[in-house]
Amino acid sequence: MEARTLTIECIVPFQSWLSTRISSENTIRAYSTDIRMFLLDQPHTSLDSRQLAEVAPSWLKANLKKVSASTTRRRAASLKAFGKWLGEPVLDEYKLPVVKNSNPHPLPGLKKDLDALLKHCKNNNHRALIALLGLEGMRLDEALNLELQRINVRDMIIEVWGKGNKERTIPITALAWEYIAPQYIDQKISDKTHLVEYSDRGARSFITELGVKAEISRPISSHDLRATFATLAYAASGNNIRLVQAWLGHSDVTTTQLYVDVKMEDMRKGGEF
Repeated sequence: MEARTLTIECIVPFQSWLSTRISSENTIRAYSTDIRMFLLDQPHTSLDSRQLAEVAPSWLKANLKKVSASTTRRRAASLKAFGKWLGEPVLDEYKLPVVKNSNPHPLPGLKKDLDALLKHCKNNNHRALIALLGLEGMRLDEALNLELQRINVRDMIIEVWGKGNKERTIPITALAWEYIAPQYIDQKISDKTHLVEYSDRGARSFITELGVKAEISRPISSHDLRATFATLAYAASGNNIRLVQAWLGHSDVTTTQLYVDVKMEDMRKGGEF
């Protein structure tokens, strides 16, 4: 293909191209931000697309000590997508850094801590977000992108667009609906399209700050709420790991096991029959 000059003006058409292939607005935003940073970091005002394969790994390597391994891996994915859009193969032989396992952990007080978080929420938007994560087991990205049209009030189910653009359907529990319904009504009346209104960064900050206000004994994240749901659902279902796997949308049950707080002694007892 003919070489192209890469400038910041490339971002808009790149975003348009991404939107035809990726449904997550957060992913599109992250990829676009990565490419913007990449272009701004170049010593020259413009870059030839044929130089991308050479410059991209150098840029990632130069920033390895400044950002986490997971951020570097995402930036590599952004650059690969950018190269695909340009028709230029990039990072085919680049060795990605290994991300250390950081498993989500249920809240120390489980349901008690969830109740405390909901009690300290100030508005319907807050409560709906915590309910989607801690009472419905959704990922943060899934919750932020949940459209009202995917909430079926008649059948009390939610159609969730999950990781890898996979769709699953989960029931709306009676407890979760207590906290979701007021926000659902507010958004319907306001003719809004999504249930909760938060940016990814704003939601993460809110959850961390809410944990402090609710006096949770350690810092918390959105995935900790999802792990809390998994642990509670696992116990309530009579230790049905497959049910929890389907609810969380995991393709591999071993991933579900990381979310569920199963103690070795309980496992040992379960094998004594």
